[in-house]
Amino acid sequence: MRGSYFDINNFFNAFSDFGDKSHLYPKHWINRRFNDDDSYDFDSDLSSYSDSDEDMIEQVPVTPRRRIILKKRSTTPKIESKPNVRKEVAATVAVPIPKEPTIQNPTKQPEEYDPFVEWTDDNNNDQVSQNTIVQINGVGVSRSSLSTLLGHTWLDDGVINAYLSLLYSDCESKNLKCYMFAPCSTNFYEMLKSPKHSYDYEEYNYNRVMRWTKKVSIMKMDKVLVPICINGNHWVLAVINLRERKFEFYDSMIWDDTHTHIGNNILNKLSRYLDEEVLHRENVTLNSNRWRRFLYGPSEIPQQDNGHDCGVFLCMFAKHVCQDKNMNFKQEDMPEIRHKLLSCILNKNCNF
Repeated sequence: MRGSYFDINNFFNAFSDFGDKSHLYPKHWINRRFNDDDSYDFDSDLSSYSDSDEDMIEQVPVTPRRRIILKKRSTTPKIESKPNVRKEVAATVAVPIPKEPTIQNPTKQPEEYDPFVEWTDDNNNDQVSQNTIVQINGVGVSRSSLSTLLGHTWLDDGVINAYLSLLYSDCESKNLKCYMFAPCSTNFYEMLKSPKHSYDYEEYNYNRVMRWTKKVSIMKMDKVLVPICINGNHWVLAVINLRERKFEFYDSMIWDDTHTHIGNNILNKLSRYLDEEVLHRENVTLNSNRWRRFLYGPSEIPQQDNGHDCGVFLCMFAKHVCQDKNMNFKQEDMPEIRHKLLSCILNKNCNF
């Protein structure tokens, strides 16, 4: 072993070729430490002795030279390596299921109030959509259109067309010569101002509305009412007063000089339409551009103080114009008027 002296007795017992001949070798030669590589070389040891040792060396019988390599014995026990086998173990885990809370005294949720449910049940048929509440002059009024009368929102064209159609029927029954392009009055001006071609910058096209008065002679009427939605967000009313030969413009929200520009532009188109209509139907040159024009200001007609009641004001303007009454309504009356308009449409009667 490295770092220890060699025992001669154990040496010859391990190697039987030498026999019991320990008396032939000097002690300082046998008890020499091994080299660092744990090997024992006889040649290197024999060359290191002096002449005084020749007699003893000569007595050593000639034997084949060998190199003896002693190996260490490991003192640690060997552990047999076992293959790394992963074992899968099936395990069942019990997960508690939460119990649903029990309500001892359940309360019934209130159903959402539908103000049109009774009208839907009474007026619907196979030809009417399920969303239609009532039909006026062959045109159905939807639930969503009537809903605009219940809150603080704009009236859509469905409500305005429905009320003006009822107002026109009422005027006929009372022999009032007032005409509205019912049942789709709100579409008239939009069709009139559409250009003839896509490249045409002139916003006027009589041919688009020429057939609207196929069964009616405008010259026999006293007034023609034209509802207009400016830029899709504000309702105004234009009136062709044939009886007094003038054009009128009713706007419930006058904020600056733009009102005058817009009003004059609308009345110019209606004047041009009236001349072509009379020429086409009666073959008469009217020259209505000489008629008077009235753009009523805030001191002459009621004004709104919010941004959503313009449609209600339009309906009231139309009613008072047809009945030749003073416009004595105001902004504070709008919530009540909304409910009255709803009742008129549902009952198909514009009297209130």
